[in-house]
Amino acid sequence: LFGIWAHSRKSLHAPFQSLKMSKQQRFAAKPENKFRWFINLFFTSHPMQPVAWIILANTAMFFAMLANGVGFFDTDVDKVILWGAAWKKLVLEGEYWRLLSACFVHFGFEHLMGNMVGLVMASIFLVVILNRWQFIFGYLVTGIIRMSCTNGILRSLSLFKRSSSV
Repeated sequence: LFGIWAHSRKSLHAPFQSLKMSKQQRFAAKPENKFRWFINLFFTSHPMQPVAWIILANTAMFFAMLANGVGFFDTDVDKVILWGAAWKKLVLEGEYWRLLSACFVHFGFEHLMGNMVGLVMASIFLVVILNRWQFIFGYLVTGIIRMSCTNGILRSLSLFKRSSSV
């Protein structure tokens, strides 16, 4: 009976062990826990995993563009087009891959951060309903549709020639 009481008492106090640590011990323990949480976000079945991978892909593309001469705040449009921005003329000439690559190309740091904040805000509601593959597929498909509509490519390809609403 004493063993059960001692065990239950120990398990009840386990969450409060960090309060007994000194301030330096708690500060030293936090980065490990944050780093472990960050790693778990990418490599376990965390609900926000697809969001993390999409943010990582967008950020990696942005840093690759920075390393090759695209500006941090003010970007040269010609350089961004070389990286795969969806320019209507090139897409209509057959470079349809630009509709997908434009989902990851950003015109500066503010553009990247605004899109990533919007992604996180929307994903809070979507990760509850969609699994990870549905979320990633939805991100890519809506990105392609968004680029097509923004550039008027759908109208130019006469896909909706008879529709007056598009």
